[in-house]
Amino acid sequence: MLAMLLSGVLAGCAIVPNPSTGDNDTEVENSVDDTENTENDTEAGVDTENEPEVNELDYEEIYQDVLDKMHRIIAHPESSAWDDDDASIIIQEAASYQEDPIDNIGYAFMDLNGDGVCELVIGNVQNNYYPGNTLHVVYTYLDGEVVYSFGGPSRNPHFLMEDGRILFSASNGYYSYGFGLSTWNAGSDTLTCEEIVYTGIGPDGETQVVFKNNIGYWDEDDAYLTDMTLDDYENEWESYAANTKYVELVPFSQYSHADGYAGVEGIEPVYVSYADESSLSDCEQYILDDNDYSSWVSFYANMQVQHFYVMEMYDMEFNDDGTFNYFTEEKVEYDILNQGTEVAVKMNLPETLPQYSFSYYEADGTYHCYALFLSGEDGSVSLMDLSN
Repeated sequence: MLAMLLSGVLAGCAIVPNPSTGDNDTEVENSVDDTENTENDTEAGVDTENEPEVNELDYEEIYQDVLDKMHRIIAHPESSAWDDDDASIIIQEAASYQEDPIDNIGYAFMDLNGDGVCELVIGNVQNNYYPGNTLHVVYTYLDGEVVYSFGGPSRNPHFLMEDGRILFSASNGYYSYGFGLSTWNAGSDTLTCEEIVYTGIGPDGETQVVFKNNIGYWDEDDAYLTDMTLDDYENEWESYAANTKYVELVPFSQYSHADGYAGVEGIEPVYVSYADESSLSDCEQYILDDNDYSSWVSFYANMQVQHFYVMEMYDMEFNDDGTFNYFTEEKVEYDILNQGTEVAVKMNLPETLPQYSFSYYEADGTYHCYALFLSGEDGSVSLMDLSN
């Protein structure tokens, strides 16, 4: 049995990439120019007095904790430091399967259930096979609390339909796959299953047949056997998928909250790894060494830091207590390294004595300094803490 979340009628939808604009238009496909949209509504005689006032709240602030957490996961899906709640797992999986997830996964504030309060929608920025793009997770704001409402992993994608319902599909194996529709009533944090259609093995134990129910998950005991053929099933799915709606999302690469990583266990303010050489054009680049032994190293700012330096180390002298003295020369300098900035530096990474180090200060004055060298175990970029 595969449990599945369903969803449904979403009245009064409004995409709100910038909640501070005060735009109350509904069914907005692209709310880049809020003033123009408002003027057009006035000229057309649209009655805005009875529309839900979806922009009275600061949604970026309301959903900030969720946005911070999801940004961290999307930026570093390979980390094991993340929470194991359903939404975090879904986003980590989605980010792991994508190239450049920080650009390809985005968010928007939309009133999906018509209660005048915007939900937080996180999904794929681009669509693929159908008009609608995949929605990974959705949060709502109910009774002063942020509540996770629904979502689905890659095998259970969700889509917003033109009529406001939510369509999902899922697979439970070669012979068992399905889709469903749900509604979402105002004032609720859960979805109501309208119908689920799925395939399975029939009563004869051999033939693949089509079942339906309205409980939201696979359960032949609470379903009825239809007379649909597999071609009927595919045609019905395609008819629904063709009416999915594209939701314009702001890429997480544009999400900026300077303190989004402060105090988060397992996350360093500056993340160091090998740079993706196929996307070096997106980084600020520096070449310190260029030979057969040099590598591109990425320094990614998880939060804004100050006085960021990459330094060459020389004239090292080891002490009897295992410490060593050295001199440095600054090679790369930033007074401020803003959150989301990636710096790529081509340098030598010795396995023994480090040749380079880097340092920076957090906003609260905490000092960090690390030597860089090549791990003899797995060839990764390793750090030696020199902060003290």
